[in-house]
Amino acid sequence: MTVLKRPSSDNVMESGWRKHSLILFGVAAAIRLILYLFAYLNDGLQSVIWTSGDAQNYHLLAVNLLSGHGFSQGIEPPYSPEMFRTPAYPAILAAIYSLVGFKPQYALLIQTLVGALTCVIVSAVERQVFGGRSGGISGWILAGYPPCVMYDISLLTESIFTCLLSANTYFYFRYMESRELKHSAACGVLLGMATLCRPIAMFVPVILIVVLLSSRLLGLVKGNWKPLLLACAALYAGYVVCVYPWALRGEAISGQGRISHLGGADIWMRPLAYIRSLENEESADDHLGRLWSEYGSIVDTDEEWDYVSSAVVEILTFDPPYWKLQAWGLVVALYSPQTSYMGALLGWQSSPVDLLSAFAEGGVIGGASIVLKRKTAFELLYALSMVVYSTILYSLCAFTCLHNRRSIVVFLFVVLILYLVGVPGALNDARYRVPAMPYVAILSSWAVGHLLIRKRGLKGHADPTR
Repeated sequence: MTVLKRPSSDNVMESGWRKHSLILFGVAAAIRLILYLFAYLNDGLQSVIWTSGDAQNYHLLAVNLLSGHGFSQGIEPPYSPEMFRTPAYPAILAAIYSLVGFKPQYALLIQTLVGALTCVIVSAVERQVFGGRSGGISGWILAGYPPCVMYDISLLTESIFTCLLSANTYFYFRYMESRELKHSAACGVLLGMATLCRPIAMFVPVILIVVLLSSRLLGLVKGNWKPLLLACAALYAGYVVCVYPWALRGEAISGQGRISHLGGADIWMRPLAYIRSLENEESADDHLGRLWSEYGSIVDTDEEWDYVSSAVVEILTFDPPYWKLQAWGLVVALYSPQTSYMGALLGWQSSPVDLLSAFAEGGVIGGASIVLKRKTAFELLYALSMVVYSTILYSLCAFTCLHNRRSIVVFLFVVLILYLVGVPGALNDARYRVPAMPYVAILSSWAVGHLLIRKRGLKGHADPTR
């Protein structure tokens, strides 16, 4: 494997980089504002705000925070403490509401700027790890990628979470360049904030620390062990500073110091709901709702461990083997165009199709037949374009991985993509690929740069660490 080196200063002039960033931010913001305006005029914003259960939960938490009722979803006294949702996103909403009133549409307007900022951060990460020999288009890929644009104007955590995760990645590589502890600590703090936004990030610190230590064990990072161990400690300390107070709150209320009292259950609950749906005619969502109710009634009791253990055994002994179901779930998460959600934003009547069940039960031909019967021409055109676009991006990613098999940067990005998309298990959807798209965009951009260099007849290929 190769390690990260700072790009040559003559690759991209600072003035040129600032101009590029401003243009990228402006274009990304304009794309999001155009969709925002279109959705506003077609009542699409109201549709996604008030028909999404998650969006309503975040709104109510923010309202109660601002009204002095604590972190609760209660609509009347007593306002019971919320133990499932984490505080970062509701707190941000509450801060916005304190300025503009209880108007979610204004929060979404600000999120369009957050989404545009994420594009700039991702472009900075690409420049940082690949230098001027890369394609330089990762930020532009995110700027116009439909699911990213959609969720930047949705009252959900994806926009803020993706921005925090991208910023965390930036400071992680800043440390690898400079070996300064402040960058490692900043990486940990941002990761802690991301975890308080979406708890699925709680295992990312382990991934980052393991990659850092492994690079030293393999001789990829030179120097003494002590500074490296201090950097890992600083990263973890920054993470703990953010999440520990929230864990103490959970312990004070329920006796269990958890970040989210039910959030981690997704890892086994969603697969269990899916395999049970294959055994009878009930939908996976029906099974999932029942499992949430059952598990919620015994969480933090002596029965919890036995319940989870029996669920895991049921998953592992299911036929066909669970890895096949998980692989299919990854495909759906990576390719689902979310036509129903886009339809809600744009104001068209969409016909939801359970892609997972359609193709699992009917095969390629049968599943395609179901989709064709249920979708309108516009939806089919949008879905087809998304499938083609996604295939191009993933093919470019595969190209980058094949040409840089020994790059620790590429290895880390692939692990993060698989982790972020794979955590929800076989019962998956497109929401879970949005936080992974910055890494997909960066890997794709390197491949574009390499292919352009080859086309121009230059010898050699771009070093992914320069």
